[in-house]
Amino acid sequence: MPLLKSKEARATPTVVDSTGNNVRVGAEVGRGGEGTVFGIDDVPTMVAKIYHEALSPDKSAKLSLLARTISASLTEIAAWPASALHRVRGGPVVGITMARVTHHVAIHELYSPSYRKRYFPDKDWAFLIHAARNVASAFEVVHREGHVVGDVNESGIMVSKSATIKLIDCDSFQIRDGQRWFLCDVGVADYTPPELHGQSFTGVTRTANHDAFGLAVIIFRLLFMGRHPFAGRYAGTGDMPIEKAIAELRFAFGRHASVMGMAPPPHALALSAASVRVGDLFERAFSREGMRDNGRPSATEWREALDTLRSELRACTRYSGHKFHASLTTCPWCAMEAAGGPDMFISVNAAIRAATGFDLQTLWEEISRVQRPEVDASFSMPVLPAQWSRVTRIPGRQRALYYVGSLGWVIAVLVLILPMIDGSLTLAHGIAAVLIGIGAQMVRNKAGITEEKKRRRLAVNHAEASMQLLQRNWLREVTDAKQRFGIKLNHLHQLRAEYHSLDSQRLAEQGRLVATLRERQLARFLERYYIKQGNISGIGKGRVAMLASYGIETAADVRRSDILQVPGFGNARTEDLMRWRRQCESMFVFNAALGVDAGDVADIDKRFNRRRNDLETMLTQGLMELRRISSQERQRRETFGNTVRHGAEALAQAKAALSVF
Repeated sequence: MPLLKSKEARATPTVVDSTGNNVRVGAEVGRGGEGTVFGIDDVPTMVAKIYHEALSPDKSAKLSLLARTISASLTEIAAWPASALHRVRGGPVVGITMARVTHHVAIHELYSPSYRKRYFPDKDWAFLIHAARNVASAFEVVHREGHVVGDVNESGIMVSKSATIKLIDCDSFQIRDGQRWFLCDVGVADYTPPELHGQSFTGVTRTANHDAFGLAVIIFRLLFMGRHPFAGRYAGTGDMPIEKAIAELRFAFGRHASVMGMAPPPHALALSAASVRVGDLFERAFSREGMRDNGRPSATEWREALDTLRSELRACTRYSGHKFHASLTTCPWCAMEAAGGPDMFISVNAAIRAATGFDLQTLWEEISRVQRPEVDASFSMPVLPAQWSRVTRIPGRQRALYYVGSLGWVIAVLVLILPMIDGSLTLAHGIAAVLIGIGAQMVRNKAGITEEKKRRRLAVNHAEASMQLLQRNWLREVTDAKQRFGIKLNHLHQLRAEYHSLDSQRLAEQGRLVATLRERQLARFLERYYIKQGNISGIGKGRVAMLASYGIETAADVRRSDILQVPGFGNARTEDLMRWRRQCESMFVFNAALGVDAGDVADIDKRFNRRRNDLETMLTQGLMELRRISSQERQRRETFGNTVRHGAEALAQAKAALSVF
């Protein structure tokens, strides 16, 4: 039996709260499948939800219990029922009162890039992490109070401009009265854990571990630009909708995704970009082990990990709007854009540029004054004073022995040769010559001069080889420095030329806005039509999430070639989307009198201001790089000069030592 039969009745229902006090219901502020929400005239901070149909005894008992369990911690994070409503005191429950949620929007309007550009244009990744942390904190409160959210989904979580969170639709939560559970018999497949897929929620007792799956999905979508963790590219045959991927544990971003035949969609942030700790929590949340009792990360674990993640962020040196984990060596958002993906934080990056005091002319004068690496890559041998070398003389005793030994060899030769001349050579002569030679060699060996001469010759050879190696090394280093300096200077010339041309390029693009006025008006018109609100046949929430993971959210994003790249979208579904887009286009009326949209002009200004900032940064850093190259070259020249001097001294010493022979 309907409780509200007419607009008038809906506008002014007569109700009392559980204490019998009249509740003056005011204007309608919202309507859902179960009931209508009205303002309360004398309490503007509260609203009343009146159900369309008569409630079952179980539902009535649950609403009364919810109102009795209200606490300060719950009202801080949720629109918790404050009182049951009745037509008359003691009569059946017909509704509830709860706090009015103002200045909050559904969480998907933050994590969706298209919505965020409109409603949260100045929010960066740090804000998204902070919001995710607050969602985890809200779930933590619910679980600590002994309740279970049950029906986790993006429509039941509201977020404000300051990242505060409010949970709504609390009348569907699972709560307990002693040994009796009041269950949650509804759910959304995209947030339902795999162990509950394929079965009715009726009679199922939910757990905090079931909530933990949906919580992990919400956090993932906040951190990964609205992408669903199970919406990816499937390498197998057939369709792989999100519901099936969840049931089969095909986490598209996980370390073992390829084993499951999955890969992330194009231009997606890598799991590791959210830090190793957070990545591990996602792996647990979406794994088979997570299906065990308390196997998934709790809300407390998420809150602590996200607090840590936010404290470990650093800003990109190119775009301050890009924040990322300090463990990464490069900015993942810049890399995503460089690979052809969208700039997820263009509105943050491209805030209108304040005066920076940058003066290109002064900077270029400083660049021109930087000393270039010297053209002459050679170095000269240092001239050493004649008296510098410390000649190691042969001691007198060794020289005497050497000369005696040499004289002995002369005598041995004479003893052998002279008898041969006059024909009187005898065996005795030969033996005498041999004995004299042996004695002479023994004397010379004792002197050691022959070996010393060899050693000193080797020292000279080694010193000469060292000097040649120094020459080659110096030539290589100075050539490298000259080349690096030249490349950097040429790049700075290109950057300066681009900087000078920015204003003319910006004016040219603004001029093209006039030529494409109709197309721009149409694009902005189509951006107001979201696929999730289109009620397109055959495209439910799961496929909407899959499209969003591929960057297709509005009618403006619907292009045949792009849709055909999305898993599960063949010709038939693609044509359904194209037909819907054409329906949206049919409502468009071009108005030339509107002229160029200020938003389009602002977009161009933002993009060029961002590029201007980028060029200023690169030019300034380029000057420092030139100075570094020049300074290093001078330091190396000084170091090489000392090394060469030492080498020259060593060579001179070796030659002087050898000269005594």
